[in-house]
Amino acid sequence: MQLAPQWVVGVEGDWSWDSLNGSANFPNLFPGGGAVGSGGINWTSDPKWLASIRGRLGWTWTPTALLYITGGAAWAGTNYTGANAFFGGCPNCSATSFSQNQPGWVLGGGVEWAPWGNNWLVRAEYLHYQFSGTTVTPTSQKAGILPGSLTWGDMSIDEVRAGIAYKF
Repeated sequence: MQLAPQWVVGVEGDWSWDSLNGSANFPNLFPGGGAVGSGGINWTSDPKWLASIRGRLGWTWTPTALLYITGGAAWAGTNYTGANAFFGGCPNCSATSFSQNQPGWVLGGGVEWAPWGNNWLVRAEYLHYQFSGTTVTPTSQKAGILPGSLTWGDMSIDEVRAGIAYKF
């Protein structure tokens, strides 16, 4: 919706698949900080999809070009796995695997251009997604092993994308 000769506001939503993953490894430590020896902790996170609902505020610097900022709510569907292998490694270990839909936020900006002055649009956009971390206690604790929790830190995803659209 055009509010004034050069200002435009709007709302858009999107959903996309992705193929991102991350992992981290850390040695197992005694409470005093000394290394246990063999064994260690492993975390993985694998976001499978992203979705967002965003507001847009744009400024037309020419009749066919729009600069805009965008921001709003975001969601990510992420698969997590984690293992804590104690002294001697597995089978002296605890493990977990789960999926979680996480809420978060997204902020970005871009440019849209109507190169032929008609209903065709070309777009370039940058988006930064931010999601909080999560903590779980593994479900497969072995007898005689102290329970522990695994924590995944905050997740951020930066995305640059381009597109072509037709405006009806």
